[in-house]
Amino acid sequence: MKRHPALAPWSRDHHALVIARRLRHADEHDAAVVRTLLGHMLLRRDVARLSETAPLEWLHGLGERLSAHVKLEEHELFPLIEHTIPEPELSALADRLAAPQT
Repeated sequence: MKRHPALAPWSRDHHALVIARRLRHADEHDAAVVRTLLGHMLLRRDVARLSETAPLEWLHGLGERLSAHVKLEEHELFPLIEHTIPEPELSALADRLAAPQT
């Protein structure tokens, strides 16, 4: 959709549009990455909606979605990363993740 130039950066930056574009261009190797990113976005949204009055069914559903997301990462994403990224780069990533955040 064509937007006024002043609005174009915001229009292009919508998370849903970024995810949608990645899904449209996904192949068998990066589909796990896209599903993981989408899962993170949806889980963050749902956690932000948590309240003391949330129905038990909703909490149970959130727990199921979180469990399924962790399984996706463990069974698909992490093996893909281990297969794709060379050992020196994985070690450098581990060092960066272990470093204190400033």
